[in-house]
Formats: sequence, C-alpha cells, structure tokens
Amino acid sequence: MKTPIYIALSFLALAAVCAAEEKPAEQQDFKFDTYTEYRPSLNRIPSDDPGMECPNTRDRTLPMHGPWHTNPGFDSITISYVAAGPSLAGVEYRIRGTTNGFKRVWGTIYGAADYHSHVHSFHLKNLEPATEYEYRFLSALNSYELAKLWCGIFTGKELYSFKTLDPELKNYKVFLTADTHGSSRVWLEPSIERSNARDADLFVQLGDQIEDTMANDAENLIMGSFLDECCRLYASRGKAAIFVRGNHECQGIQAWKYGTYFPRPDGKGYFSFSQGPALFVVLDAPANHGGMPINEVIAGAYLAEQAAWLADLKKTEAWRKATFRIVMAHIPMTLGGGDRLAEIFREVLVDKSKDGRIHLYLAGHMHVQMRRDPGTAAVKVNNPFRKSFPRHLTDEWPFAEVIEDMGGGMTLEVSPEKLTLKAYDWRRHEPRIMDAFEVYPDGHVKDLVEVPVYTEPNPK
Repeated sequence: MKTPIYIALSFLALAAVCAAEEKPAEQQDFKFDTYTEYRPSLNRIPSDDPGMECPNTRDRTLPMHGPWHTNPGFDSITISYVAAGPSLAGVEYRIRGTTNGFKRVWGTIYGAADYHSHVHSFHLKNLEPATEYEYRFLSALNSYELAKLWCGIFTGKELYSFKTLDPELKNYKVFLTADTHGSSRVWLEPSIERSNARDADLFVQLGDQIEDTMANDAENLIMGSFLDECCRLYASRGKAAIFVRGNHECQGIQAWKYGTYFPRPDGKGYFSFSQGPALFVVLDAPANHGGMPINEVIAGAYLAEQAAWLADLKKTEAWRKATFRIVMAHIPMTLGGGDRLAEIFREVLVDKSKDGRIHLYLAGHMHVQMRRDPGTAAVKVNNPFRKSFPRHLTDEWPFAEVIEDMGGGMTLEVSPEKLTLKAYDWRRHEPRIMDAFEVYPDGHVKDLVEVPVYTEPNPK
C-alpha cells in the first residue's frame, strides 16, 4: 500500500526540482509547439522540435502588417507595425553587428503600460548618425493577464533593420510616386523597377495613396491600398519612407485615424529633415477635408500655422546651410488646386534671395506630368493624353514646380552641384523619359530632354 504514496511523493519532488530550475520569464525563448491556449504554467515550455515551433496565441510580436519606418533623422526614426490584437508592445534595438545588449522601449500612455491598441509605433531617439540598427518586438497581452495569470513577456525571434540618415552623404537617390489610388499592388513595383529606382536611398509617396476615401475601415484601406506593398518592397530592406497626406486621406468619417498609422513625435503632419546638401520640407496641405464647413475652417488655420512655421524654419541654421531646399506636398502651389495654398504661402515662398529661396516644389493631385520653371507662367507638358493645365499663372514664383503623373515614377538625384529629376512613363514595354532636368544652387534650370511648352490658352 505504500507504493502509490512513494510514487506520488516522487512526482512532487520532481515538480519541485523543475520549478526551482525554471528560468525567469524574460530569459525564456518563448517558442511553442501549439496554438492551444495552455495554462500559464505550461505557456513557458518551449518546443524541443524546431519543426513544431509556432507562436502561442498570446504572442503578439509577429506583425500582421509591417513594420514600416517613417520620420527619418540623423539620430531618430519611427518604427510602426500592426499586431494581431491589442496588447502591450515594446521594441528592443541595438547597433547591427554588435553583441551589446538590446535597449528596450515599451509603449506607454500617461506613464502607464499601454494595452489598448493593436497598432504600435515607437519614436526612437538618441541614435548614432549613418548607423544601421537591428530590432525585434516584445509583447504582453494585457493587464488582467499579467496580474492574474502571468503570461510573461514574449520576445520576437524575427529581426528587422533600419539605418539613420547620414549628414555627410553627398550623393543619393530619392524615388517618388503619387496618386496611386489603391493600385500600389499593381503599379508600385514596376514603377520602381522601370524608373531605375531599386537602389534609391529614400522613398516618397506624394499623397492620395488610398483607393477612394477614409469612409470606413481605415486600416484595410491604408494597408490594402498601399502600405502592405510599401512594406514588402522597401521597408523590408530597412528603407525609410515619407508619406505625404493627400485630399483623399482627409475625406471620410475615419480620416482622423490617418495619424494612427503615420504618427509624428510632435503630432504635426508637417516637418523637415536634412540629408547631405539638401533640406526637405514636407507640407501637410491637402486640398480639402471632405467639403465640411467646419473642416474647411480648421484646414485654413492649419495651413496658416504651417506658413508661420516655414517662416521660422527659414531663420534656422539647417535652412541657411542647405545648398538645395526642396518642398513636398500633395497639392500644387500654382499648377492646380492650390489657389488657397498660393495665397497663404506666397509671402514666405516668393523669395529670390540666395538664403531665402527654395529650389524645387514637388506635388501630385493633378494626375498629369507637368512642370513650371522658375519665374515663368509657361507650362511644360509631355503627355499625349493629358494636356490640360491651369489658367492664369503668373511669373512671380522663383522655383521649379513639378507635378507627378498619376501613379508615376520619378527619381531625384541629389549631389552638391545639382539636383537631377527624371520622370518616367514606365507603363510602356520600353519605358521612356517624360521629363528630365537639372536644378542648380542659384535656382536656374537646365533641360535634359525636349518638352513641349504651352502658354495660355490651354491646348485643345
């Protein structure tokens, strides 16, 4: 009769030894062999069979969408991704190739762990310039699970990377596209390849990336329309991107969610950054906010705020040191849709002085490739299908203005001596250059291809 008692005592002793040798939660590898919701004590048991390693349902470290990189800087960047469900999320990062321990950042709100969302963003700062970093995600399900069940901290096994901007990088390439309107899955890759932009250092979307409006299900609209494809093509290679908001991203009852996926540390959609000889200025200047009167009032005040900010930016060392100053927005300043924009920004942008001028204004919105050279009212259009352009232009604007074609592919090559912009008609079997020109530090433009020039009235 004593045998069962001895057996029971043996099992109890074995369990006590296993418990004593168990590693602390944060040292666990957290690899599991089933998706079944085990009891918490079993949640910490890794699989012995590498072929059976599957993430547990409480593990939210593997992104459903992303990651993607925005707000590039010399010493900062923003990392974002969408998880399978709401959870506390964190990121660990270190200089790639080092064996130093990871630095860890948790998602917080008002000084407390933030469990409320499945969309996570981390604004990393105090980074080293021109340095490649690697990172991985962390997750913990929610405060109830942690307090009552102890599910532990999950550490992702997937490593991603990014590189901070290099203040000394003199020569580099930027790829730009605009107005893809939900067609990025079809257009984006061939436009990059056929514009010879696979090796671009920075990628820019000039607005109107979503299919229609932000009327419902903002996440599916953003991811399905363009962001999943951006992640696949260049964020997966550690490249950063600039996403300019267009008028379509400002329309619809879920337009307010746009900032959830493209957050800024200061909460503003406009900003500037430098890279080598160029200063880039990004304006958050969509044409309208759905036609709602109150939104129009808010948008007008927002644009005036940006004009005042730009005037202050012109007083900074970053502005004065820049050989070239490039403004990017969705709405053109003079070539369509920008009447209110021109009125608000005229005082700050009509500046011919060496220290005050901008050299290039890049936009979309009009769905046709065209250009206005500095100090002229003529328009250069090289598109056999669309030759319509705005009337009543003036010659007061002292910078080159370029409007990108719908779903177009453009490259901007930056060097200390000049800017070189090329616009491609990539949809042809043999892509052709629609426009190509150079901009020099004094603002003058040199054509590299012949482009038809039109003055008023519009060609019929």
